[in-house]
Amino acid sequence: LIDARFSPDGATLFADFDDGIDARVHEFPVDGGPPVATYDGFRFATRSSDGDLFALRDDDGVTEIVEIGATERVIATGTNLDELRADDGLLAVLETGDDEEAVARVVFVDPETGALTPSSAIGGFTHLYLEGPFAYVAEAGSGIRRIGRDGGDAVTVVEPDIVRLVGAL
Repeated sequence: LIDARFSPDGATLFADFDDGIDARVHEFPVDGGPPVATYDGFRFATRSSDGDLFALRDDDGVTEIVEIGATERVIATGTNLDELRADDGLLAVLETGDDEEAVARVVFVDPETGALTPSSAIGGFTHLYLEGPFAYVAEAGSGIRRIGRDGGDAVTVVEPDIVRLVGAL
């Protein structure tokens, strides 16, 4: 298990598995039971509040942001994409640096047009959350930063000392 997250309605849990050869996402009902769906070859599946399903798929070093429905639709592509999230008509993905440069940024994606709006570099953050018009990025020891959907500079909203204190509890 490499990641897990709830659907916006709280009815299902998406769980990502990757054994180094194959990636897949299972969609489980929160009241228990076997997966209601499995998406082979995908990771970080996320359902928007209007029910659309999006996921990441890796293909020869390029990561595709895909809408999964009756047919698959590639919305956008990039490299080093991780942690896709959807909320209220907004998609955001964490773009991590390569091994030599561990700098991240948030890229907002228009699910209709595929237009990309990247933020400025935000450092080595590893967790992405969406709430309303903002993306929040966090990493233990580095604080929590907020970025508006217009991209731009990140604003620190929780200092690193507070994140370390809460993580220790």
